[in-house]
Amino acid sequence: MFITKSKNIIFIILSFLLLSCGIYRHKSSLEFGNSYARESLWEDTLFWWEDYWKDKKKNHIYYNNMAIYYENSGDLSKAEIMYKKALKLFPLNPIVLDNYKKFLNRLENKNE
Repeated sequence: MFITKSKNIIFIILSFLLLSCGIYRHKSSLEFGNSYARESLWEDTLFWWEDYWKDKKKNHIYYNNMAIYYENSGDLSKAEIMYKKALKLFPLNPIVLDNYKKFLNRLENKNE
């Protein structure tokens, strides 16, 4: 009986450690993507952001990040779609609002 309890405890500990590693990996993927974005390495940014979001429900943060990616990759129509999706999910988010406002100002200045 002692061996069975020991095996169960070891199994629980190993399960927790493996689960923790998975959570950390996903957190690191987002952080890696953000660090590449700060360096304007957009293809690397996309790789890490996609890795982070592949198993998650998309939210305003996802759409805001993708808008930034598309904007900096030159696909302004996709960027605008992503900003609008982010704002639809969280209309008063100050970060998304600020990014979208800057995006619209850049579009306006580009068209002048």
